[in-house]
Amino acid sequence: MRHEIRMNQIYEKLIFSKTCTIVCSAENIQYLTGEDMSFSSRPYYLLLKPDDTFELFINELYKQHPLKISNINIIYYLDSEEGVEQLSKHIPLNQKVFFDCGLSLHDYLYLQTKRPDLQLSITSYIEDIRIIKDEKEIDCLSQATLITDAVFCQLQELIHLPATELSIKHQIITLFAQSNVHQLNFNPIVATGRNTVNPHHLSREVGIQEGESILIDIGCKYNGYRSDMTRMMKCGELLDAKITEYFDILKEIQSTVINMIKPGLGIKEVDLFVREELKKRNLLDYYTHNLGHGIGLAAYEYPYINHFSNDVFQEGMVVTIGPGIYIEGQFGLRIEDVVHVQHERAKKLSNLSNEWLNINY
Repeated sequence: MRHEIRMNQIYEKLIFSKTCTIVCSAENIQYLTGEDMSFSSRPYYLLLKPDDTFELFINELYKQHPLKISNINIIYYLDSEEGVEQLSKHIPLNQKVFFDCGLSLHDYLYLQTKRPDLQLSITSYIEDIRIIKDEKEIDCLSQATLITDAVFCQLQELIHLPATELSIKHQIITLFAQSNVHQLNFNPIVATGRNTVNPHHLSREVGIQEGESILIDIGCKYNGYRSDMTRMMKCGELLDAKITEYFDILKEIQSTVINMIKPGLGIKEVDLFVREELKKRNLLDYYTHNLGHGIGLAAYEYPYINHFSNDVFQEGMVVTIGPGIYIEGQFGLRIEDVVHVQHERAKKLSNLSNEWLNINY
């Protein structure tokens, strides 16, 4: 039912503006129809027309794939032809056409060349309405986060030295699979020692040493919705006392930020707060990425949590809050959680503490 409501919401906009819309983003199509198009290695297009006609174009190779969508005409194109060619034949003449970020440059140029009668314009309308999550979306995001909680808890019990970044990464993938989760949000990040200074480090066959810290950033997909969580682990007592000192600072900052967030608060305010707190401690130069971002059907969605934003927090938003510092040649630290903006406050979806996790040795 909620997908029909979303389609009607788009349809009302099409009627008002007398336009067509081409939807090519897998996340936008899933949001509108409930259908995950990741099974297709060929292009697919959802064409929305102001005459109440909705058409989904997919390659004939996938005729046997069960599609659970209603009120949408499915049009199959041959593997010997381009999907955009079939799409172009169904767009009315002299039409103003919006398209989302999923349309490829190749397809855009094709339509521009073959259909010069069309007025083509990009739109973020669907992404904009995806910012506010409904109850079922919140439930899926919560489930994805709780699964990730469980993986972290099990990981803490299962890791023993000797271990490497890669062995821990493989253990993470196995634990998700044992939870019947086979789609991850991203490639797990496991970094130890000086490798922690790289926010998106590619795990290697590097041994975990007693007295070192380990940064682990993981997430999964549940019914298409994602989790994203970063925790710090340690192997025994840390050799560098500054790691413990700076970790406590980040932990306090993250907790304060989550408690600050409420509907109506300017998004930039929380990032400016983080910057001011780090500046007091001469750590601002090591704060090198956004504080967070929206999350849902995509790993990165609007809004982006930084001091350039002119948006405000709204009830129903779901964002990550992940302050981090990275001191070149020494170490990096990050704590990240998914947060739901509720009526009067924000709530962390994870039940997992943001304290150090420990590795057996």
